[in-house]
Amino acid sequence: MAFLEILWASLQTVHVDPTSDMLHRVAANALVASALHTDARRPPLLPLFLFHFLPRELLRTQQLVFENQQEAAVGLLAAVIVTAMSLSFHLDRTLTALATTSPAAKAIGPRISPSTLATRLAAQLKGSSMPVARALRDRLAATQTFVAMFPDLAAH
Repeated sequence: MAFLEILWASLQTVHVDPTSDMLHRVAANALVASALHTDARRPPLLPLFLFHFLPRELLRTQQLVFENQQEAAVGLLAAVIVTAMSLSFHLDRTLTALATTSPAAKAIGPRISPSTLATRLAAQLKGSSMPVARALRDRLAATQTFVAMFPDLAAH
């Protein structure tokens, strides 16, 4: 969990062109690539990020005084989640296709389905009474390609 805190703090403090998605890609790769190892002592980071780190970060974001700070934090959360979940979706599809022909792909072992992660994330966000959770859910639902991959996160 300390790694996630450090990663998030780095994302928040680095000042870059807001139109650049380079930092989101770096964070997404860090979160998703951990699912490729088979060491049970090192769990994949994406589920930890979504279900342990995210609720605490939403609470911290809710406590920010200025609305523009909340909007920026929600925007960063949404960008990282969209990028990481999209990468996870495509990686899962690729590994599933390779599993029939490649012994290396089979060696990766069982993975948590991105659809399962999305379903659980949708339930977590819908179950929250925090306005920032609703704002995050709305941001995710507004991303058409993301919703096409994960319909559970569509606006209802």
